[in-house]
Amino acid sequence: FHGWLTLNQISEILPQTKTLVSTSTIEGMGIVRLEALASGSCVVTTNTGGTELFSELSEFGFFVTSGESQDIASFMNKSLGNQYWEEKSLKQRIRFTTRFNAAKIASELID
Repeated sequence: FHGWLTLNQISEILPQTKTLVSTSTIEGMGIVRLEALASGSCVVTTNTGGTELFSELSEFGFFVTSGESQDIASFMNKSLGNQYWEEKSLKQRIRFTTRFNAAKIASELID
């Protein structure tokens, strides 16, 4: 846990993060989860506030039940030190940066 971070610090740390764990019981959309996916991290999260809409989570992360510490630990272990996830991480980063770059989003909004 790094505590409060600036946007610059976040942009430096997230690409180095292998797994983001979000065990919130109540939360909005959870932009940090999207940022983690975009940076190539595996996401282990509870199903709160719209996370079910993250179709990428079925491919690049895991949904856990809040309070189920054994499940959370199991999925964390699956994602860490696993060559399969390392390869998926790179593919995920490429996918997100092509789908959600500023120029593409701007052109879609203008059209």
